[in-house]
Parts: sequence; structure tokens; C-alpha cells
Amino acid sequence: MHLLFKKLKARLPLNSVTVAKIIIVLLCVFVVMTVLDKLALITLSDKAYIAIATTALMSVVLMYLRTNSTWLAVVDNDIHSGIPLLTLNNQGHILASNIQAQAIFNHTDINHQPLDALLTLQQFTPSGTQRINWATLKQLHHSSALNHSRISYKKVNYQPILVALELGHFLLALISIEREARLASELEAEKELLEVTLSSIGDGVICTDTEGKITYINPVSEAILARLNEEVVGKPFDEVMAMYNEESKALISDFPRLCLEKGHTICLPELTSITNHLGLTFAIQDSFSPIFAKDGGFLGTVMVFQDVTESRIMAKKLSHLAHHDPLTGLPNRLLLQDRLVQACKRGKRAGHQFALIFLDINKFKKINDTFGHDYGDLLLKEVASRLTDKLRACDTVARMGGDEFVLLIDSIKDKRHVRKVVSKVLERVNGQYTLQQVNLKATVSAGIALYPDDGQDTEALLKHADTAMYRAKKSQQHAWQFYNAELVQTSEQHTLQEQALRVAVEQNEFIPYFQPVLDAYNRKIVKLEVLARWQQPNQLHS
Repeated sequence: MHLLFKKLKARLPLNSVTVAKIIIVLLCVFVVMTVLDKLALITLSDKAYIAIATTALMSVVLMYLRTNSTWLAVVDNDIHSGIPLLTLNNQGHILASNIQAQAIFNHTDINHQPLDALLTLQQFTPSGTQRINWATLKQLHHSSALNHSRISYKKVNYQPILVALELGHFLLALISIEREARLASELEAEKELLEVTLSSIGDGVICTDTEGKITYINPVSEAILARLNEEVVGKPFDEVMAMYNEESKALISDFPRLCLEKGHTICLPELTSITNHLGLTFAIQDSFSPIFAKDGGFLGTVMVFQDVTESRIMAKKLSHLAHHDPLTGLPNRLLLQDRLVQACKRGKRAGHQFALIFLDINKFKKINDTFGHDYGDLLLKEVASRLTDKLRACDTVARMGGDEFVLLIDSIKDKRHVRKVVSKVLERVNGQYTLQQVNLKATVSAGIALYPDDGQDTEALLKHADTAMYRAKKSQQHAWQFYNAELVQTSEQHTLQEQALRVAVEQNEFIPYFQPVLDAYNRKIVKLEVLARWQQPNQLHS
């Protein structure tokens, strides 16, 4: 509109300054000639005075009429602006209108009619809408209050642009606001739809600007942070959403800036958690994405996250069940295997020793058969508790299954160290147990294998510790036994002999020899004894 009015004024040959200059020049001429006449330098007749005064007056009138007609011609002929234009006098009567303005009134003749009679003038204020007249509109034309004024005609609203012209004239432009109103309504509808959508989804949404300050959070985020959108808008993201690793407690910060630097979606690290100002902790997961403008620049970032507290707790429980014995809570065979692998790697890298102790409860089957499996389970739990009491935090107590336990004693110096540990463990475990008012005595047997002397992998260490434990069970003098090569040889011989005996029975290689047993007093046969002899080629066994 500024350019439009500038163009219109450029087309006018006269303005108030020009008219004033001409009037001043004429008056000066009139005064000079009058003074000269009084000084008798020149002689003017009465007719000359009248002629000079009449010429000055007619010049002013002609200039006024020319200026007025020029404004009317400009408004009437300016059909290329596309904006309805009206020229009004100081009383608000229409002097001229262009084609666009005439179209509003169905091309009826509106000249010389008052604006108030044709159009409804309204002003929008914080207190409401009030009707105004032409006089009020004139007062508003030089202030910003005019922006809140509206002109209505047949339910069509226009924004009035009023400019004061020369000699008490006004130029009025009518800018239709129907399109702007429709666009504003559509924008408001889209905004409402967006807010409803963001409020309806189950994920948390947090938007930030390019400086990492929060611009919006949805209701899910409000519930997790225990803060309203109005409380956090404008605050730095890291101040409101302080993220950290739930295990290491290390802070996870500056993600909005990192997202904008990379220019694409980035995911949150594993085990990300937050704690709100009420002290409630939530496990979260998901991603940050940049918000792009139409020109390809960045408007900010949007974080979409999920509350995975329950699922993460459930995952931890499942992981614990997969790696721990459900009865005693000790690490199971799977977790022990993993820790043994790690211990072997550390031992090989650092060159230190560790001990693997295999434990078995003596006569556990008899205890189960006598008192029942419930008491057997109670005994297993009590033994597990006593085992963990005598070990360091870096050592491992695991249940292999049944009544078998395994101790992993890390970083030992020599066998004397192991002897002390085993002696303390057996002293604690062997003895009386009170299980629901039932007193019983239980003992354990232990087999010990050392890394790297007795094996350099988990399979060999477990096998050799198990072998030593069975040797300790058969021994009447020791409750525990170190592994040595002789034990393997003896065990292998026993295994081979058992296999050979089974084959001999199947092939009838045993020959029975019977002999009577006599009573020494009456020399009568009271029973028979049988001797089975194992006959093999070139061998004789009995």
C-alpha cells in the first residue's frame, strides 16, 4: 500500500507546498506593487488594484480545482492496482471511486454519498467490538489503532487503509480480509488437529529450537516430567530432561545440538533413564530428529520417546532367571561358564592363578528320602547362604544342579591360599542344620582344580575338579582333594573296568564255583558260597 500511495502522489503535479508558494509569490507581488505605488515610484489605478487581486484569487481557486480534479482522475483511472479505492472529503462523502470499489456496490453510483450510510465501521478492542463513525476513523488513521478497525458490507469484512491527502481530502483503500480470515481459520484448525494428535499418541514428544530450548511438550511428557508445558517452554532441554545411563550414572547431554550437527535422526543410547524433580525415575528409549524448514534449514529438533520402565524391569528379571538358579538365587551353569571364560582370559593375560572348587553334599539323596524334598530344598538354600558368607565379592558361588555347587576363587597365590579358603568354607558348611524344627547334620566333599596347572579352559577345569571331588568322597581321611594326574589314571582304569565287566556279563564270561558252609558242631550244611571267576583268553580274574 505504501508503494501504491507513493505512485499516486508521483502522478499529481501540485501539492500543498506548491500552492502555498504560488500564493506567497502573488501576495508578494501585490504588496511590492502597492508599496511602489505609495512611494510614487509607479502609479496604479483602482482598476489595476482590482485586476491584481482578482488574478491572485482566481489563481488560488484554479489551483484548488485542478488539484481536486487530478485526485479524482487518478482514483477513477487507477484500475491496475486491484484494490478498491475511494476518495472522500473531510465530511466523509465519496468524491470518486475506481472500478474495484464500484464492483463492491454492484456498480451503482455512490458518488456524493456518505461513507457511514454505505458501510458499517467497526473497531476491535480487547473489551470487544464497537461501532464507530467516519469522524472516529479519521482520528485513527495516523495511529496503529487503525489496524484493529474493520469495514463491513454484506457480511464481507475489509481492512481500511486511510491516507490524508491535500486540501482536506482522504484516500481510502479497502483490503479484503476474507482470505486472511479463511487462512487463519484453516491454520487454527490445523494447529488444533496437531495438538489433538500429539495429545492422543502414547509417546512423549518434546520440541526444541535451534538453541536447544524447549518450545513444546505434549501431555505424555508433562506426566513423566511432572511439569506443564507453560513451565518448561523456553528452558534448556538438558535442564528439564536430564538424561543419564542407569548403570554408570554418566550424564547423556547436548543431544539437540548433536542432532542438528549430524542433520539426521539419532537414537538414544541403551539404558537411558531420567529422574524428574519429584524423584521418580523412568527408563526411556527412542530418538531425536531435526525439524526442517521449507528452505532446507533447521527450525529445531523433536524428541519422540517411550516409557520402557516396566519392560526394562521385566527384561532384567528374565535375564536374571536365565542366568541364576531359581531356588538359591546363585549363578547357574550358564553364568558360571561365562565367568570361567573371562577368568581364563584374565589369567592368560595377567599370568595369575585361580581355583575351581567342586562341592557335593554327602548323602543328600538319603536326606531327601528321609525328610522329603521340601527339606532338601531348605538344606540347599542354607548351604548356599553359608557358602557366600565366607567368600570375597570378587569370587563366585554357583549351583550346577542337584546338590552340586562350584566355587570360583580368583587371583590366588599358591595352594596354601586355597587350602585356607577350603578349610574355612568346609568349617562353615559342615555341621548341624535346623530346618523347620528338624535338626540334621550335613557335610560336603570338595574337589579342587587350579588354573593353569590343571587345565587352561573351562571344560578341563570343571572335569578335573569333578574328578577330584569324587576321589574325596571315596576317601575316608580327607573331605577335600586336589586334582592330580594319578586321579585321572585311576578314574580311567575304573571306567574301563566297569565297561569290561558289563561286556563279560553279557557274554557269560563269569563261571560260578559253589562250596558248602558247614556247621562246626553238627557238621551239617547251613548255606552255600559261590565264587565267580572271570575267564578271559590268557588271563584269569577272580
